[in-house]
Amino acid sequence: MVRRDAYEANEPGGPGGAFSLLRLVGHSKHLSSGFVGFAIKTFSVSAGAAVVFGMSSYMLFSKHVGPVLPFMGGAAFGYVGGLVHRYLTDMEEAQIMLARYPKVMEYHVSQVDPMELRSTPFPAWLADLRTNLRKQGVLIAAMYSASDTLVKLQDEEEARILEEYREAATGAATDDEEAARLAASFKTVAVLGIKTERQADQPAFFVAEYLASAGVKVVPVPVFYPDVTHILGQPVFRSVAAAAATDAPLDCVDVFRRPSDVAAHVEDVIAAAPRVVWLQSGIRCPEAEEAWARAGILVVADKCLKVLHRRAAAARL
Repeated sequence: MVRRDAYEANEPGGPGGAFSLLRLVGHSKHLSSGFVGFAIKTFSVSAGAAVVFGMSSYMLFSKHVGPVLPFMGGAAFGYVGGLVHRYLTDMEEAQIMLARYPKVMEYHVSQVDPMELRSTPFPAWLADLRTNLRKQGVLIAAMYSASDTLVKLQDEEEARILEEYREAATGAATDDEEAARLAASFKTVAVLGIKTERQADQPAFFVAEYLASAGVKVVPVPVFYPDVTHILGQPVFRSVAAAAATDAPLDCVDVFRRPSDVAAHVEDVIAAAPRVVWLQSGIRCPEAEEAWARAGILVVADKCLKVLHRRAAAARL
């Protein structure tokens, strides 16, 4: 049997394991999930089919045998047909959920009917699922019991897919391996938002210091410190475009700015035309990333340049 902590820490219903049907009802956080959702869907489909078939039979046969029998017979046929349709639809959906989230479904089968998996491994229990109506009913009940968790998992998957699409659309490097290869290729890096030697313990300084020690030419572009003229022995510039005019071409602009402040530098960076814009760990700005991508600039977001440059260097040893 699969334990609760074996698959989802946020499983609805809280710790422990209240018995099946109570949990099935109790998991209904809204009307579209759990037992309430099952009841509403089943009733709506069956009642709708009953009305349609009942009225159809009434219109076709009432002149011959009266109004009552055709309506009642058609309604009964429609209601049963609706139940069968609902059952087949739920069974198909339960099998899809079983294929996508087997551990979740196994856990909820064990909760819906605690005796089911006590002595039988789950794969063996599934062996006669196609012909065993009782097990099909248990699996459908397990799907409704797990409905809140399944919705959450599907939402998380969709969010990951959308993020992949967004990164592809913005030209962002999507994995550390690709980003590390980029980092290893940089010869000249402008550091936007660099700190001074007085803030040597802050990433906005020691990342640049590491790059310089690794043989990368660092071009300081501080946002503050108006009286500072040199950082790491290099003359400072007050804009990325000014840095590019002197030290072109820039391979990379490494950005140390709050996410809310990044968009203010979009045009300046575009004017500098670097090959890559690198937003350090914790920094994302979709508006700026999309603008740079449209300008043909590759974007790496929410990654540490020092960490990945060092990783690439170690891989070459």
